[in-house]
Amino acid sequence: MQALENLFNKHGARINAFATNKYVASIRDTFISTLPIIMPASFFILFSQLVLNPIFGLPAWVGDDHIAIRFMSEVSNLLVGGTLNMFALFACFKLASLLAAREGKEPVGTGLVALAAFYIITPDFSVANVSSKGLFAAVLVAILATRIFHYFGASERFKIKMPDQVPPAVAKSFADLLPATFTLVIFSAIAATLRMNDTSVPEIITQLIQAPLANLAGNIWGLMVVDVLQNMLWIFGIHGGAVLGGVKSMLFAPMQDDNLRAVAEGVSMWDLPHDVTWLSYDLYANVGGAGASLALLIAILISSRRIHYRKVAQIAMLPCLFNICETMVFGLPIILNPIFAIPFVLAPTVMLAFAGFITAIGLAPPLGILVPWTTPVGVGAFLASGGAWQAGLLALCTLAIGVMIYLPFVKLANKSAQPGELMDSESSNATKQPESTTA
Repeated sequence: MQALENLFNKHGARINAFATNKYVASIRDTFISTLPIIMPASFFILFSQLVLNPIFGLPAWVGDDHIAIRFMSEVSNLLVGGTLNMFALFACFKLASLLAAREGKEPVGTGLVALAAFYIITPDFSVANVSSKGLFAAVLVAILATRIFHYFGASERFKIKMPDQVPPAVAKSFADLLPATFTLVIFSAIAATLRMNDTSVPEIITQLIQAPLANLAGNIWGLMVVDVLQNMLWIFGIHGGAVLGGVKSMLFAPMQDDNLRAVAEGVSMWDLPHDVTWLSYDLYANVGGAGASLALLIAILISSRRIHYRKVAQIAMLPCLFNICETMVFGLPIILNPIFAIPFVLAPTVMLAFAGFITAIGLAPPLGILVPWTTPVGVGAFLASGGAWQAGLLALCTLAIGVMIYLPFVKLANKSAQPGELMDSESSNATKQPESTTA
């Protein structure tokens, strides 16, 4: 902890400068402002996985074709489709409008121009491009479109001036006409060039990230490399699991298939061919979702004095128990957070390494049975190991390791808080109020 404090004291000015940068602050505020959209989606995903689960939920009792089941499924699908599956659209508009507001420009018009630019540059509006999977492209387009639009808007040569008698709203629309046109023409030219070469911005982003990983071997070192990269992508607003999904399947699915086949053939759970597979990462390191979000949540509830952090943790508790992390990732947010970026990558990596070591020396069996991704920590490993209590205990131990890794950074976040963000400042203000009244 002392080493962290020394590091923060030495580089505190740079860290604060980064955190208060116009673009970084706007991106952070964008994700915080989308919390009312993320939360309903998180709870309805959890509802679908539990209540509407065909194995142990209501469909198992009344049947999949029951009108109530079909109605609840349709409501859940529509809500998730209209919120989480459109997240990149919301982020693009909100980020552009926040940047415009910080620069004293008209926010709604800027947001609409950025949204149009994102539509132009995106090959199709599938879930892969407009959900959180397309978040990096949305952020990039929002920033570039805002910059270009404001560049042209700052020049009098590109403004159509109307007589003073014209209503202000109409005059403003004509003043923005040419800047918006030039901005969208530039994005259209870029999109046309890419399409003529059979590619697109999302494809380029995916290829730049996936290509260097194609030669990783299917072992624990490959798991750890992909784990680090996956969580680093989240920090920059890229859905790491979605972008690296093809790589994970290519490299690690054969390992999981070998274990599953061995279980089907009657091999003992302690003698499976692979000690560690991607299932091990999901159940030992990815607890609560990306970056071991459940460990961060617990660390915040233990030692954080920041009001905002504690509120987000309390709201995110139920989703995180079932490995739904969006509330934590976007609510704090983790994205471009200079303090939590380190443990967000470090914690799951150390947790995976510890689980791999304990499994390799024979204190816990390998995992060979696939379980739903929403299975809570401990329970998932217990079931995936065929009911071995050692695996369930190991999962709880890795969670404790994650909490210990996060705790110093949560305490560091307390020290970097602005006045009024801490619970202590609330109580001190309350005690000072009667004195000023008496005076």
